[in-house]
Amino acid sequence: MGKFLNSVLITGTFLLLHHQSFGQSWMSNYTHRKKITIDKNKVSPIAVRVQSNTIYYDLTDFPVLIELTDPDFIHVPGNCGNKVRDIKGRDINLALSTAAASPLNFELEHYEAATGKLRLWVKIPSLSANMSTSTPTSLFLYYGSSVLHDTEGSFAKNTWTDSEYSRVWHMNLDDSPCISRDAKTQASENRLTGSPDMGPQDVSTALLGTGVQFNGTSQYMTTGEETSTVLTLSAWIRLNATGLEQVIISNDTSGTFGANGYTLKLNANDNLAFEMRRATSATFISTGGIKLQRDKWYYVCATSNGKDNNLFVNGVADLGRSGTLQRLGAGGAIRIGTNKSSSLPFKGIVDELRIHKLVRTLPWLQTEYENQKNNADFYSVSGEEYNPAERSRFTGTFNSSWTTAGNWQNSTIPVLNSNIVIAAGKVLQIEAAQNLSCNSFILESGAQLLIEGKLKVNCKVEIKSMARISLGNNASLNCGGDVINHGNISMAQRLGTLIFSGNQPVQHFTGSGTTNIYRIENSQSLAANVFLMNAPILVSGEVKLDNGTLNSNGYLKLLATQQQTASLLPILKTDSAAIAGIVHVQKYIDGDYPSPATARGWKLLASPVYHSENQGSRSYTIAAIQNSMFVTGSGGASNGFDPSPLNSATIYTHDQSVSGKLSQKYIPIANAFISIPFGKGLCVFSRGEKTVSNAYLKQIQNVPFSNPKGYILTHSGIIHTGNLSVALDNRNEGKDGDGFNLIGNPYPAAITWRKLIKENLADFVWIFDPLNNAYTVSDLPETHIPSGSGFFVKVKNGFSSGTITFTETSKYFSDASVPPAPASFIKTSVINAPDATKEVNTLSLELSKGIFKQHCKIKFPAVGNDGIDDRDALKIDEGYVSIACMVKGQLLAINERSLNGFDKEVSLHVKGWEAGRYQLTLTGIENFKGATVSLLDKYLNQSLRLTGKNYLYEFTIDPAIKETYGSERFTLQLETENWPPDESIEGMMVYPNPFKDKLFLRRATYIECSITLRDLFGRIIIQRKLRPGENILSGIEKIEKGFYLLQVSDVMGTRHFKILKE
Repeated sequence: MGKFLNSVLITGTFLLLHHQSFGQSWMSNYTHRKKITIDKNKVSPIAVRVQSNTIYYDLTDFPVLIELTDPDFIHVPGNCGNKVRDIKGRDINLALSTAAASPLNFELEHYEAATGKLRLWVKIPSLSANMSTSTPTSLFLYYGSSVLHDTEGSFAKNTWTDSEYSRVWHMNLDDSPCISRDAKTQASENRLTGSPDMGPQDVSTALLGTGVQFNGTSQYMTTGEETSTVLTLSAWIRLNATGLEQVIISNDTSGTFGANGYTLKLNANDNLAFEMRRATSATFISTGGIKLQRDKWYYVCATSNGKDNNLFVNGVADLGRSGTLQRLGAGGAIRIGTNKSSSLPFKGIVDELRIHKLVRTLPWLQTEYENQKNNADFYSVSGEEYNPAERSRFTGTFNSSWTTAGNWQNSTIPVLNSNIVIAAGKVLQIEAAQNLSCNSFILESGAQLLIEGKLKVNCKVEIKSMARISLGNNASLNCGGDVINHGNISMAQRLGTLIFSGNQPVQHFTGSGTTNIYRIENSQSLAANVFLMNAPILVSGEVKLDNGTLNSNGYLKLLATQQQTASLLPILKTDSAAIAGIVHVQKYIDGDYPSPATARGWKLLASPVYHSENQGSRSYTIAAIQNSMFVTGSGGASNGFDPSPLNSATIYTHDQSVSGKLSQKYIPIANAFISIPFGKGLCVFSRGEKTVSNAYLKQIQNVPFSNPKGYILTHSGIIHTGNLSVALDNRNEGKDGDGFNLIGNPYPAAITWRKLIKENLADFVWIFDPLNNAYTVSDLPETHIPSGSGFFVKVKNGFSSGTITFTETSKYFSDASVPPAPASFIKTSVINAPDATKEVNTLSLELSKGIFKQHCKIKFPAVGNDGIDDRDALKIDEGYVSIACMVKGQLLAINERSLNGFDKEVSLHVKGWEAGRYQLTLTGIENFKGATVSLLDKYLNQSLRLTGKNYLYEFTIDPAIKETYGSERFTLQLETENWPPDESIEGMMVYPNPFKDKLFLRRATYIECSITLRDLFGRIIIQRKLRPGENILSGIEKIEKGFYLLQVSDVMGTRHFKILKE
């Protein structure tokens, strides 16, 4: 009754204090706190009957279990953004909200720095109970301080009141081989020590952290003596066996006058039993009526005042027994898991074992059960609060300007490297001209940060729920610490940049929010540092790796649309910058083509990621393709393909070693599990996106099939960085298919043709245009090949092999947007970048009808050839519109001709899919100075002299009239009467020019001269003297065809001539 009265007095004291206002006070030296409010409905009250009324009282000095896992509590070694600064969590403290600056006694039982998980016991002087008049108990959990809590000191031990607790074992592995310390006394003699056959393996996961697992045969634990005869025993147990008599705890003794002490056990019927012994009395036994089951947790308790005893299971009274005589004698040393004779072994787990020095009431035991069994429901935790003395808080009283003092709490504009908080619902704008730096940045719920300029945050950035950071055009947010995004980070316009410049070993990106940004940069302070993503970042533009490793961890996605494809920029320092983990790379598949085209058709594709590596050779699978479109093939589902009535193959590889023409070298994949060598391409038949409504009916089952709209194909895998060399073959059998190899761009970035390293390859790249359903051929150095695309290259005739090497510097990069998807890309990049008219002695021709276009080219280099060789590009297939040069019955997309001073005629092959008007555009005419270029239209019997830079000729094609198309319609004529002209300079003439085997030099003076003949690279071919009167330059008949520079020097001076050897 005395203890109860003390409880009433203490409660009364705190009821008075509760009305005082301490809400704005802080415990000194702590930066953060969270309010914990205990649900008083979960706390059983002490009910006292006073006359006809029942008064309900709170519980006093009650140790409440607080178990939380919170990312705010994570501690990363070396991380400037750690809120919990100590790796052991010792900078944690607690106080009542009514006395916010006064620490409470608590024991920090467990803290995990990596997960932010903590488990502690805090003594509440007065715990508000159900039906009492007090308001619910609330606490502040403080963290972030240089003040460290001694987890084994007196402040922690006083959590367990001296007058109320004898021993408290959390049953953790506190020392080897199997020792659990007493949290109450910390005394070595009160530690539980396992039997010789016990070790760390016998400490396992339990209800409250860990517990001790007993094997039910030989294992037990011992500690010093316990002599109290007024007590409460409590423990959590989990049985691994039933139907056995099993001892939980015992301190029974045997002596001259008989046994003393107690035993708490389970009988053979699985009921809880409590035995009390006193030497002069018979054993006093109480047996409960609740039958315990195996593999379930039970909170078991026994109380005794020396005469009476009571049993409790899960906070429910389980019988008891009253006596008039003293039935419990002072016991001795304690044993857990067996009795003193090592019999009746316990088989199961024991957790949170306590010996109390008093008889606990039923409300106390009920509250312990509720608190420990259903801990998460016992209290609620509010949002994080920040110490106002350590942060500059933007309240936006007047506007959104940083530089308006009245917008800040206390009307003070933050100084350099301050800790910034934007209040909930407020908007702060950083102007384009501003370049700001702060230590940390927090956006409370609903707050907005609009960045038009530059902001550097040296430490942590936190974005709360519904808060937003918006990056304007050319704006940047540079984060030096962890970023926690529960809101939104996005680009307000097009070119916002998010920079990660971590100054610790691992910089983390976490949170449940969304991030959609144009550009990210990884610029860690050290090459050994890692930027680790644990939340998604969607990039629509560029990823730049400057320093350190970006570990995507499956959260980075490079987006693609019809207008733009994100890319990984060239990595200039592969020894100090890298990317790791799974990355998702999107590719846009064009669609919704106008008639007569259809987007249901062939594509040349490749993977920008790889999936496996074997002895240095990397490969990829078709999973990304099959996830997006129907993939069918021989054997159907048995080979992993999608269902189809005909099981027609829709994915082919290309094998140069197969005999035949180009089209005969396609090989259907045998199954959907095949691995494709990384850097090789695929020919894929796309029916459209398989996830659209009624896709199977519209794409496979019912005719007419749909003309699919554009869709996204997502590759997920590992990014290749650095060089990649792909070996190429040439069967060399004299057929049109010789030398062609289907290659795939291996990078998540467009590549530039001229920057690829090529060995034994022709100068051309064949890219499929799905809109025109035909190949476009280019020899332009600045031709760009998009990410995820396949393309053909050709090994030169006479060579059995070749090599193409991709390097980081072959990635396309400019300040403009990354090239878009294939169809649009072909129309804009292959032909028009750079301007073909800048090529010397080159005519470019384009046949078009509406958006359907195709090109061909005629070149007249210094050293040319009217035959067909590797300097000519074969035309592959015909599209809706088709144009080529016809040479000896062969269609050429690029035709090289000799420049020998003779007239030239080139037959053109044109074709269109329907009757109507077509346009033929010729560019580069102005390059042919001294020559006449004419277009002969044989169908209309007219010759048109071409002038100017570009010439547009409109004409009609009618498929019903064969003379309007094909190789008989147009001839291109080049009249070279004075082109190139003979070279003559006053007093000297060189002729004939061009020449074949002899070259004459006519001089006005009869003197000796020196001659030097160089090729166009400046290399000396012939160097000699001519005597007076010697006019024939001999020895030139063996030199190669082409242009040369002739230098003639005598006493009259030096003269230079440009001559052509036929």
